[in-house]
Amino acid sequence: MKKQIVSLLACGTIVAGTVMGMTACGGGNKKMLVWGSSAQQAVLQEMCAQFLEENPDFGYEFEFGVVGEDSAKAQLETDPTVGAAVYAYANDQIIDLYNMGALAELPQSAVDKIKEDNTAESVEAGKIGDKYYGYPYQADNGFFMYYDKSFINVNDTMTLGEVLDACDAHGKYFLYQVKTGWYVGSFMYGAGGSYTVDWDGAAASAVHQNFNEKATAVDGTKSDYTIAEIGGHALYTLANHKKCVTDGDDTVIPTYISGNRLGAVITGTWNAAQLKAYFGENYAATRLPDYVSELDGKTYSWKSFAGYKLYGVNPNCGDVEKAQQLAAFLSSEAMQEKRYDAVEVGPSNKKVAALDKVKNNIALAAINEQFNGYSVTQRPLPANYWSSMESFGENVLDWVGTDLALETLQARLATLISDLTDIG
Repeated sequence: MKKQIVSLLACGTIVAGTVMGMTACGGGNKKMLVWGSSAQQAVLQEMCAQFLEENPDFGYEFEFGVVGEDSAKAQLETDPTVGAAVYAYANDQIIDLYNMGALAELPQSAVDKIKEDNTAESVEAGKIGDKYYGYPYQADNGFFMYYDKSFINVNDTMTLGEVLDACDAHGKYFLYQVKTGWYVGSFMYGAGGSYTVDWDGAAASAVHQNFNEKATAVDGTKSDYTIAEIGGHALYTLANHKKCVTDGDDTVIPTYISGNRLGAVITGTWNAAQLKAYFGENYAATRLPDYVSELDGKTYSWKSFAGYKLYGVNPNCGDVEKAQQLAAFLSSEAMQEKRYDAVEVGPSNKKVAALDKVKNNIALAAINEQFNGYSVTQRPLPANYWSSMESFGENVLDWVGTDLALETLQARLATLISDLTDIG
């Protein structure tokens, strides 16, 4: 394999950063540009080398760009005609990518194959209307709880409050991102909230949300408080706990690791390696714990977003059919297992996900538990969703250390819901 890679690299350019300003694929140079994240760059190049070995008449050499799934949209929106022929993207970017003319429709044969091989949710993540625009390959884009099992004894009835108290008793901290829009609504979704958007081309045409309806507890009973009130107050309760670190993002994790001060953290699979190294034999992970509302004393679920990653084909490249062939290969069963072996990402392929080595992976077992009944699928959302949620999170932090009046919370939630619903 090493010799094959060297041969490939000799005839193609390996790029240490973003590649722009060249033909996506086709043309006289017979080169095809492929984008992938920095974490998966090495295995991506190995897979492409294997692809050429198995398809000697393919007719293209490969060039590579380091562009993560979360950055594909930003790199393509200036001019998709000079972007990669094949690139990875997060499913919530699909509307924007489609509207900028950067996604080719999958042929029916490919649709039949991905439906056969992958989870239904991951396949649907690449769908717009009744057509499909992505080859799923990763099903682990969400968040859950890593923790130190030497003093946090997780079971089916352990609540968030008990986790926080355990951290307090052992002088450790609990990390959660109160100012990040991806995390802010999770308590509301756990109380029965839903938020979906209809799209008319590039614009959101309608929003459907139920945050003003009565919340539903784990036992199925209805609260006297709304979903927004229960969820918003729970976020305030968490932020107000003396052992909860809220002002920051994943970049603060190493600080608490280095000081041996971390007891539990809400994050995703991308931080598994450093947390496994830190916790050692006490390394553990599980779904988000239920929480008990201080408003009504009822217990509620705590739900994350469930996101997926797919390979898209750029219709502006000179040979869409060949690009489709490569994308299908990179998302195949064999390559999903190869990708797991290299970087331990969660596969969308049903057979790979069922392998013992995947099922026994602590972080992936936790995200699979989270996705199974404790998540909401992340669909494309308008920009004002993120800004509105983040603004509310900032207000929650402003309330820390105060005795929050229900009327104050209700007034701010009314503004939040109005902002979320306003698509003009």
